[in-house]
Amino acid sequence: LIPEFGRKMLKLAQSRMNQRDADTALEIAGKIPSIPELQTEIDDFIALGEAQRSAWIGTVAGLENAISQAQQIDASRQVYVKAQELIAYWQLEIEDVTQLEKARTLASQGTVNDLTSAISEARQIPENNPRAKEARLEMRRWRSQVETIEDRPYLERAEEIALLEDIKSLEQAISEASQISPGRALYPEARKQIRIWRDKIQR
Repeated sequence: LIPEFGRKMLKLAQSRMNQRDADTALEIAGKIPSIPELQTEIDDFIALGEAQRSAWIGTVAGLENAISQAQQIDASRQVYVKAQELIAYWQLEIEDVTQLEKARTLASQGTVNDLTSAISEARQIPENNPRAKEARLEMRRWRSQVETIEDRPYLERAEEIALLEDIKSLEQAISEASQISPGRALYPEARKQIRIWRDKIQR
C-alpha cells in the first residue's frame, strides 16, 4: 500500500509542477514517506523541481541558478536527458531576457527613434524562442506608441480647426483627421471624431 500511496503523491506533485506551482509540488514531494523502490524517482523529481522553480522566477539570475542546479543531475539518473533539454532551453531564455531588457531600456526613453530601436532589438528574438510571445506583445505595444506620437498632431490640429464649427472648418477638420490610416493606433478615435463632425455638417 505504501508504494501505491507514494506514487499517488508523486503524481499529484507532478500535476502541480505542470501547473507551474513549484512550491506546492515540492512540498508534496517532500512529504512522501521513505520508500526504497520510489526514492530515486522522488529525489530526481525534487532535484529537477528545484531547478524549475529557480527558472520560473524569470530573471537572468534565476535562470543561471536553474542551469547550475540542473547541471548537478548525474548522467546515470532517469531525468538526466530532460535536465539537459531544460538547460538548453534556459540558455536560450537567458539570451531572450537579456535582449528584452535591452529593448525595454531603449523603449523607456519614449521617443520615436528609441521605440523604433526597441522594436528592432526585440525583433531579433527568434519566433520559436522561449520569450518570443512576450517580445511580440512588447513590439505591438511600442508600435502603437510610435503611431500615437506620429498621428496625434493630425488629430489635435483637426480638433482645433473644428472649434470654429462652420461647414468649411468641419470639412477641413475631417480632411485632417482622415490622414490617419486604418490599422493605426489612433484610427478608431479619428473615425469617431469624423462621425461627430459629419453629423454637425448635416445638421
